[in-house]
Amino acid sequence: MEKVKIAMSLLIFVSFLVSFISCPMLPEKIVSHWNAKGEPDSYMPRYSVFFLPMLMLCIAAIFYILPKIDPLRENYRLFKKYYDALIISLLLFLLYVHGVSVAINLGYEIKIGFALLPMLSGLFLFLGYLLPKCKRNWFVGIKTPWTMSSDKVWEKTHRLGGKLFMLFGIYLLFFTLFYSRVAEIFFWIFLTPLILIAAVLFVYSYLQYVKEVRK
Repeated sequence: MEKVKIAMSLLIFVSFLVSFISCPMLPEKIVSHWNAKGEPDSYMPRYSVFFLPMLMLCIAAIFYILPKIDPLRENYRLFKKYYDALIISLLLFLLYVHGVSVAINLGYEIKIGFALLPMLSGLFLFLGYLLPKCKRNWFVGIKTPWTMSSDKVWEKTHRLGGKLFMLFGIYLLFFTLFYSRVAEIFFWIFLTPLILIAAVLFVYSYLQYVKEVRK
C-alpha cells in the first residue's frame, strides 16, 4: 500500500500543480462542461480549476477508507493489487481529463470528444480486466442481492461483467472514429449499452443464484 500511497499522492500533487500554474493564465470564466457535440455549454469562475484536483483527493481518501469499514474487509487482501490498480487508473483518468480541460481553457485547439473517448475506452477495457479479479465486498464491483449472497454467483457475474466491459470499451473506441458524425446522439450511444449491460448482469446474477440454490 505504501507504493500506492506514493503514486496516489504524486498524481494528486501533479493535478494541484497544474491548477496552481495555470490559474493566473486562465480567463475569468472557464468552460466547465461540454455538450454531446463537444460545444461549451457551461462556465464557472477560473478558480474552479481546482475542482478536479479536489475530487481526486476525495476519491483517493474514500478508496483508502473503504477496506477499513467493509464488513467483508478480509476479502480485500485477496485482490489488493487489483484494488490498488483501480484507484490509480481512476486518478490517472481524472488527471488526464483535468489536463485536457486546462489546455482547452488556455486556448489550445482540442476537440474534447476525440481527446476523451480513447481514454474512456481504455478505462472501460481496464475495468473489464479488473472485474473478474474482484472478490466479494460491499463497495467495489457488481452488487446485486444474489452476488452478495454467494461467492460463486459473484465470480460468475464478474467474469461476464469483465467481458461486457471490455466489449463496451472496444465499442467506444470504434465510435471515436465517427464521433463528429454521431455527436448529436452520442449520449444515447454511450448510455444505452450501459443500461443493457446493467440489466443483463442483474438478470444473469439472479439466474446463476437460482441455479446454485437448486443444486
